[in-house]
Amino acid sequence: MSFGRTIVAIATIASLVHLGGCAPPASTTAKAATKATPPAKVEKLPTEADLIVVTLTPEAEALLGVEVAAIEAKSVGQMRQYGGDVTIPPGHAVIVSSPVAGSLIVSGLTPVPGQTVKKGQTVFGLLPILAPEARATLGAAKVDAEGMIKQEEVLLATAKLNFNRAENLLRDKAGSPAIVIDTKAQVDLAEARLKAATTRRDLLEQTIRDATAGSVGLLEITAPADGLLRIVSVQPGQKVSAGAPLFEVVSLNPINIRVPVYVGDLTKLDIDADAGIANLGAPQATPTKPARRAEAPPSADSLAVTADLFYEVENKDGALRPGQRVTVFVPLKVAAQGLVVPRSAIVSDFHGDAWVYENLKPHAFARRRVQVDRVIDDLAILASGPPVGTKVAIKGVAELFGTDMGFSK
Repeated sequence: MSFGRTIVAIATIASLVHLGGCAPPASTTAKAATKATPPAKVEKLPTEADLIVVTLTPEAEALLGVEVAAIEAKSVGQMRQYGGDVTIPPGHAVIVSSPVAGSLIVSGLTPVPGQTVKKGQTVFGLLPILAPEARATLGAAKVDAEGMIKQEEVLLATAKLNFNRAENLLRDKAGSPAIVIDTKAQVDLAEARLKAATTRRDLLEQTIRDATAGSVGLLEITAPADGLLRIVSVQPGQKVSAGAPLFEVVSLNPINIRVPVYVGDLTKLDIDADAGIANLGAPQATPTKPARRAEAPPSADSLAVTADLFYEVENKDGALRPGQRVTVFVPLKVAAQGLVVPRSAIVSDFHGDAWVYENLKPHAFARRRVQVDRVIDDLAILASGPPVGTKVAIKGVAELFGTDMGFSK
């Protein structure tokens, strides 16, 4: 009986071993389960090629006035960006002095720095104080004033001669427009200085006549040119001596831009051509105002290894202020091939990114990213974008953008 039980036990153990050998390992089962049910799934992210395609009906396209044109490759002038400083042109600041000793009065508001004045506008009234020593010096002051008038007349004649010569050279295509503009500015400045000297002489003569008659009237101290008061050195009621500086009038139109340029770039730049300026951080970094070459005394910085270029910019709106930093676009001598589209084809989103709308097929448009290098008149020069020959919308672009963004239907 015991022998039979032993046989049964051995058979049972063998069966269990056989069944255990046939079962798959636990690790294999876990791997199979993991492969069948992944813990995470990564979807394919959309690209810019998957952007929405705006499809218009023929009637809607005609109503919006959508027109298309192909991106072209043209030889365009290259420009290099530099930082520039706004400076006051030489000779555009005039200091007005007291012709005689006296007491200052004002009839209206007290003049303050930054106030705008017009040529001939009364800034101060001067009530002369004719002490005995002052009466003795009136004649000498008048002689000095007349000598100053003669000096300014000679300078004005020289300035007019230079201006006429520059105009003749430009007419014969042998001169530069910038030189004509600069010489004209010198003529205007010489006329303003002559006017100031003449006014001083006239005031002295009037004072001498009044002193001789026994009554001295109020003298009007006027602005010699249009501009603004940069410095006011006196206050109403103050007594001043003859020749004391009263105020300074500075003209900020036009204004000069000083551009420090690395000396190694001078041979590559077309320094006689017109440049352009823009405010720092301007969208697409494109010129917003033209700048003409200005004549100025040469200057350089040996430590920074730079030489200064000077440009003249119209500043009727007073947007440019002395000391302000701007971006200056100086043209290079060598042109290069570039992608060109009409400026009207470019649209910018609220991030400042630039786009065009590619014409995929009739009445179908898709937005494509571009990088605008600069804008010249009505053309946009692209640093990157669709290849040459790609048709893009050049009119009705704002309406396409509004439909694309969901602003309109």
